Amino acid sequence: MNYRIFSYSLPYHPPFAERHGLLVCINEMQWGEIAPLPGRNRETLAQAYDQLLLAMHCLSHNLSLPSLLPSVAFGIHSALQPACRPRTIPLSALLTGSPREILQQAEEASRRGFTSAKVKVSHLPHHEIRPLLQELSAHFSLRIDANRAFSYAQACALFDVPCEYIEEPTYEIDSLAHFPHPLALDESALELNDFPPMKAIVIKPSTIGGYQECLELVQRAGAKVVLSSACESGVGIVSIAQLPWIIEPLGLDTYRYLHHDLLRTPLDFSSNTLTLPLILDVNTSLLKELDQ
Repeated sequence: MNYRIFSYSLPYHPPFAERHGLLVCINEMQWGEIAPLPGRNRETLAQAYDQLLLAMHCLSHNLSLPSLLPSVAFGIHSALQPACRPRTIPLSALLTGSPREILQQAEEASRRGFTSAKVKVSHLPHHEIRPLLQELSAHFSLRIDANRAFSYAQACALFDVPCEYIEEPTYEIDSLAHFPHPLALDESALELNDFPPMKAIVIKPSTIGGYQECLELVQRAGAKVVLSSACESGVGIVSIAQLPWIIEPLGLDTYRYLHHDLLRTPLDFSSNTLTLPLILDVNTSLLKELDQ
């Protein structure tokens, strides 16, 4: 087995920040992305790089792997998978910004055929949230991302609207078992000893780890799975879409905010479905090869 490791920097359109990450290429054709998301992954990019070097040394010499950091486990698992399978998967639109911007994005998403949408509301004035959600719920199967920004009482009142679920509705996590609306938790649920009854678990695989780590969380949750991106490049997006839990529209719409991708042919997010490419044709001119 031979391998090469590259670094990258990718600009995003607001509200997302520039992303820095690593790509590993095995045998000149199998790619994996390692890009810890600041604030969500516990490891830094420097720590991930150090461990990636160790892990690839172990793999190339048939040695046992150490316990891997989540982003490293995700990238190595991705690179070791077979080539992409032809498939088309459903997508959920991402709506964020001011209420006016959200409604503009919603109009465009509806025009492109989206029937599922996730809206971020933690940054909005409280008095604007419920009317906005009521309007959006008339057009989409609505996923509300509250990011634990509200008290339990506020969340109960604000989110009494038709929706698929409310993700992370309150910072009062001890009250989640009594939350009266459809509940979803993200990978931060790992901090809980016992999961409350929930409608869905929203997973960013690169913050959890490889296949086995994700599977264990899915089994513990006992809820339907919504796979979501952590602002990866097209390499990571395709890796997420290759995971076996494609039972719901995927939350990969952060890809539309990329200024440009690392793939020579960008993924097509112009409609409510994504067709996966047969091969990952990475533009290595956008990468910096690192010493091993």
